[in-house]
Amino acid sequence: MPETEEPAVATEMEPPFEEDAVSEGDEKSASDSMADLPQEEEEKKEGTPKDGDGITSTSQVVKEDFSKYKTKVAYRLAKALEEMPTDSAYRSPDLVPLATDFQTMRKKLRSLITSAKAYQAATLKVQDARSKLYQEYAILSKDTPIYDYVGKELDQDALMALNDSGNGKSNATAEELELQAKSALKLNDQGVPSLASIQQLATLHEKTNAVDYQRHILDYITEWEEVVTTKIESELAMVKKLQQDRLHYEKKIEGLRKKSVQAENKGKKLSASQEDKLNRNEKKLKDAWQLHEQKAAEACFLIEQVTLHGWKDFYPLVKNTMKWEVNRLGRENVTYGRLPATLEAMKVSYLAQTDSEQN
Repeated sequence: MPETEEPAVATEMEPPFEEDAVSEGDEKSASDSMADLPQEEEEKKEGTPKDGDGITSTSQVVKEDFSKYKTKVAYRLAKALEEMPTDSAYRSPDLVPLATDFQTMRKKLRSLITSAKAYQAATLKVQDARSKLYQEYAILSKDTPIYDYVGKELDQDALMALNDSGNGKSNATAEELELQAKSALKLNDQGVPSLASIQQLATLHEKTNAVDYQRHILDYITEWEEVVTTKIESELAMVKKLQQDRLHYEKKIEGLRKKSVQAENKGKKLSASQEDKLNRNEKKLKDAWQLHEQKAAEACFLIEQVTLHGWKDFYPLVKNTMKWEVNRLGRENVTYGRLPATLEAMKVSYLAQTDSEQN
């Protein structure tokens, strides 16, 4: 039989989203310099600004705790918005096609979540089926000459390592499960392992793979979709509110100007209070228009950060997926890579048994 290479040991995954963690200094910088949001105005009627209050761009500073996120998506968007060019060419009409682009991106992310969950479920199903198949092998091998190479399970010390290293926790971390498997593997490193004992160790590695997949891949995609959806929908809702304010003043100015024209046609002039009211509302309209355009431009810019520049959030996911696959294969090689020695020993035992029976 050809010589087999020494099985490679799986490399450990990085801490969850290591390159995506936001440092305390970065968080402070982003939260302190985020774009301002307008304060809520008191309303005379629901959906319309109160007369005399006006529209102002003076606003509260948004402070967000980026440490609550596992990914860097929210921080990247906040930082990009902070550094948005002041001479942006975006205008409110641009929001219509860009909002459509965002919905397309959102559908892609949701489809990605569905596929990632399907892969997770399929992997677990294959692992469970393989484990059950090898259990049947173990049952059939009992009281046969090849039992030691097929159905013999881990010895008591190795079993204790499997049971005790994780301290009996059902929610053991990937690091704890990896240590658990290494302890059992070291204790079982005496002699030739059986197919059953190899599968026992493989099952533990599969648990480690499952924990890593959930933390590094599925949780990432889920948060990515949640963050961009929350951010963009919030921006669009604000732009819609400002548009309503703008339309309110447009209608109000239209009415006041009609009264002014009617007075002039009768050879009369507006009273001082009416003139003041017209001037005051024209200023409010100008402020409302400027603020609406400003926030519409910010929403346009943010959407393009999600769509055109979304690959920057995609990159860490692809990297973690590749690492996960490499580690999954490495762990399988550590366990199933012992099968050639088991196969060779079983073959020798089989030949010896059949020879003795012929003699």
